[in-house]
Amino acid sequence: MIGWVGLQILQPIVLLWHELGHWIPAALLTRGPVGIELGESPRGFAWGRFSLRATPTARTARTSYDPGALGRWGRTIVAIGGPMATTLGAWLGGSLALDPSQALWLRFSGVVVAWAHIRVLLFTCLPTRGQGESQIGARGADWRDLHRIWASKRGP
Repeated sequence: MIGWVGLQILQPIVLLWHELGHWIPAALLTRGPVGIELGESPRGFAWGRFSLRATPTARTARTSYDPGALGRWGRTIVAIGGPMATTLGAWLGGSLALDPSQALWLRFSGVVVAWAHIRVLLFTCLPTRGQGESQIGARGADWRDLHRIWASKRGP
């Protein structure tokens, strides 16, 4: 029960972490507006070309940028950024969970953090047949983005 509550509280934070993994390379590689949308919130803020719209109960997320401004490799870097950030988050949570010098509550928190990241990683990266929505967002969205990038006729 405690772990489930922790996952529900952590989910929007983990989604933000994942989307920051896409947002950072998109912001570095493009000159146009780059934004993160967590959930379906009309509220947000913008600073220059950067924007964030979020709800505290977000279960879906996306990073918006102009993919036409990038070649195949640039779009690939942006697409891989989210899974890389999520893998890093899972590794950090797992290393905290496996550290015997930490207090038990801190080790348990590490397990919850690691599981929240692994959950997002699985739902966004594993290929699926349908376009259905899950609690976390579009299943296999990052995998589909990579597939579209490399299956398209547009070259580097």
